[in-house]
Amino acid sequence: MGKIREKLLVGVDYGRRHCGVAIKLSGQDQVRPDRTIDAIELTRYLGSLAPDMIILGLPTGADGQETEQTREVMAVYQRLLEELPHVEIVLQDEFATSIDAKQLLTKREQRLPIPRQKDLLHSYSATLILRDYLISLREQDQA
Repeated sequence: MGKIREKLLVGVDYGRRHCGVAIKLSGQDQVRPDRTIDAIELTRYLGSLAPDMIILGLPTGADGQETEQTREVMAVYQRLLEELPHVEIVLQDEFATSIDAKQLLTKREQRLPIPRQKDLLHSYSATLILRDYLISLREQDQA
């Protein structure tokens, strides 16, 4: 009898130049940072992971308003829907994830060169986006 495939969930923190990626398998409890990739490689990399679902962080202004970056992410969302039609893609509010991600840096990571810290922050932000999505699902189930 064949092994049942676990579902792969992927969180994405989109940036103009770099994107953070986080992953979670359905059989695991924790969301973990995966990597930071060049934005131009996003669709190819996500396709190579063969995820069941992509949770894409949606930035908004402090008062919830649409910003230039909101519009950019919506364009990426549309492109992903077209290029990865077999994958469910959802949007998740990413308000303050970049700020929260800075608090996840360890003392050792804080001593790394700034470009390396930024790479870590992107993947940590993606982790928070995916975690927040999962929390919102649990809250809906409990309501």
